[in-house]
Amino acid sequence: MFLSPKQVARIIKNEYNCSFSTLITEKRLDIATVMLKNTNMKIADIANQIFSGSETYFYSLFKNKYGVSPLKYRKDIRV
Repeated sequence: MFLSPKQVARIIKNEYNCSFSTLITEKRLDIATVMLKNTNMKIADIANQIFSGSETYFYSLFKNKYGVSPLKYRKDIRV
C-alpha cells in the first residue's frame, strides 16, 4: 500500500472520525456482542480471547459503551 502510519491515521480519522486504537476497540466490542449473543462461552473467556487476557479492561469498556455489564447484556438479549 505504501502508506506511512500518519497517512493511515489520517485516513481512519477521516473515514471513521476516531483514532486507529479506538476503531480497533470498537470492532473488538462488536465481536464481543456477537459472541455474547451466539455462544455460551464464559464472559471471562470472551474477554480473554478478544482483549488478550485483560478481563477488567473488557468489563470497563463494555459497560462504558453499552451501559450494562456483559452479563446483563447477555441476559437482556436472550429474553
